[in-house]
Amino acid sequence: MKLSIQLQYLNAHHRLAKLRMPRTFSEKLQHRKLYERDDRFAPYADKIEAKRIVADMGEPQILIPTLWSGPHLPPREGRHWPFPYVIKSNLGSGWNIFVRGPEDQIWDEIERRVARWSTDIYKPYLQERFYQDIAPQLLVEPLIGKADELPTDYKFYCFDGVPRLITVQTERQKELRMTNLDADWRSLDVFYAYP
Repeated sequence: MKLSIQLQYLNAHHRLAKLRMPRTFSEKLQHRKLYERDDRFAPYADKIEAKRIVADMGEPQILIPTLWSGPHLPPREGRHWPFPYVIKSNLGSGWNIFVRGPEDQIWDEIERRVARWSTDIYKPYLQERFYQDIAPQLLVEPLIGKADELPTDYKFYCFDGVPRLITVQTERQKELRMTNLDADWRSLDVFYAYP
């Protein structure tokens, strides 16, 4: 397990992680994956359950509506969602199918892709153990923003409950652009690299 994390870290950062005394954000994440077992992570990693949690906190108005959810797509005759919409996995990152109009409803291809999502879930070598506690499901949501582009994505990184870093991602379907800001929306001279 530790070897797997070190190899992935080396590939991404070109050095080994300091796992006994982590200093960087990335090292601290790897340390937690190795040494913490917190059952609270699973509900927040499940897109469907996370929506329930937010709604139960009294904030349903901030959620993107769910048009449908379940373990398998309904029969084809029951798939009448308004365009544009997106089909998502409840536990995958980037597992989305954007359906902007009837020409994108290529059901044979869509069904093949979502079938792979349900078998390609928990990867032990990534050490994200909480995913094994999540039943794979699908959800359909309206595609927000313009039909031909994805909306700007805002990521708020909180430490001890306080937002400290904001990442703004634009042009996510073309050439991803990212800006990192402090909590006062001032630009930071830092970058975030995907491995």
